[in-house]
Amino acid sequence: MLIFEPYDLIIFDCDGVLLDSNNMKVAAMRAALSLSNYFSDTQVEALASQFKENFGMSRYHHVASFTETLDIDGAEKQKLEEMLLLAYAEQVDKFYLEVPEALGIKSTLSSLKGKLMYVASGSEQSQLRTVLEKRNFSNYFIEVLGSPVSKSQNIKNILNSVSHISAVMVGDALADYEAAKKNNIDFIFYAPLSNVKQSMLELSQKHDFKVIHSFKG
Repeated sequence: MLIFEPYDLIIFDCDGVLLDSNNMKVAAMRAALSLSNYFSDTQVEALASQFKENFGMSRYHHVASFTETLDIDGAEKQKLEEMLLLAYAEQVDKFYLEVPEALGIKSTLSSLKGKLMYVASGSEQSQLRTVLEKRNFSNYFIEVLGSPVSKSQNIKNILNSVSHISAVMVGDALADYEAAKKNNIDFIFYAPLSNVKQSMLELSQKHDFKVIHSFKG
């Protein structure tokens, strides 16, 4: 794709860029919150919406913010967070291997061979590496990085680890744009699978970053 020609280092997000997994993860978090029996149906829907609108941050960040809404002591809070993280991980494990790939992504990655390519995601790192290995993505990337290390820190680590001339982050959410901006690299918005497509398109007009509407063609 011509849009990638200026870059020798390309960093991809996973959910909503490599895989059509955003809605699956929202459903998984909704189920985890509901199964905990700590939140009313109204709270579950509000927190699931919050999760959806702030995609790209780690599950650890989200779960900590959810438990802050409850009047419980530290030990109970820690136990609840562990329970939510486990329930969420179990739900994601069920469906991560079944969600579709982004249309045209593997042919795009194949066309970019010779460039330095990494994944920096808010997903939990060991789970992410397993999924991308099983789905035959790993051979495209030098390294796959995820949480609990923040996305911006993972990008910084990548930039410091390899000699490059020009780098770009490809993502589908505000957290991806902010992580790129924090590291002073370009950002490209992949629009088709984004949970916040309209707001990101508006942001692209304001800050003049490029948009991909399809990996095909």
